[in-house]
Amino acid sequence: MSMAIQVHSKRAEKTRRLIINNASRIFVERGFRNVSVEELCKVVGVSKVTFYKYFENREALVETLVDECLSEALPAMAENFESDKDVEQIIETHYNLLVDLFMSRISARMMADMESQMPRTWERLEEVRKAETKALIRLFNRGQREGTIRQDIDPAVARVIFEEIMGSIFRPGFLISKGLTLKQAGSTVKAVFLHGIVEKNGKL
Repeated sequence: MSMAIQVHSKRAEKTRRLIINNASRIFVERGFRNVSVEELCKVVGVSKVTFYKYFENREALVETLVDECLSEALPAMAENFESDKDVEQIIETHYNLLVDLFMSRISARMMADMESQMPRTWERLEEVRKAETKALIRLFNRGQREGTIRQDIDPAVARVIFEEIMGSIFRPGFLISKGLTLKQAGSTVKAVFLHGIVEKNGKL
């Protein structure tokens, strides 16, 4: 590859990355349905011609954001779930991964727009959520076998609770209606499952 081609390639990738990074910030704050390509180009400082050199349309840009997010998050999450750390450590690490690799880049508003505007992309996220729920249930069962999770908790009931929480609380409509971010919801769910709702010196 000649030096001129290398320079052009680096410049092109820099421009593409500039669009992606700025779009990610704007979409997290506002969703993408009401952000036009023209508005996005003004913020980034590129022409619409330049934008369309890299992305077919706004939805293709959103798809790229989701692809990058999942390509980083899924392997890290799988490795963590398969580790031999204790259950509490795995859950803590899982939450931190979600914050760093997902919740900071995909907001409830973005998810709401995907659900209504991009059903195939939304279905991908739903499949990820379902896989995550199954992994958490397997982790729960492992914790009971190892004695790190209380034995008096019925696994069948716990499974229903996991599935209902993951399927209800982490719906964009619910989060937006309650004014909650993914991080707020995730933090509370983690705290309840790991530590309960009663203070250590409290009484039932």
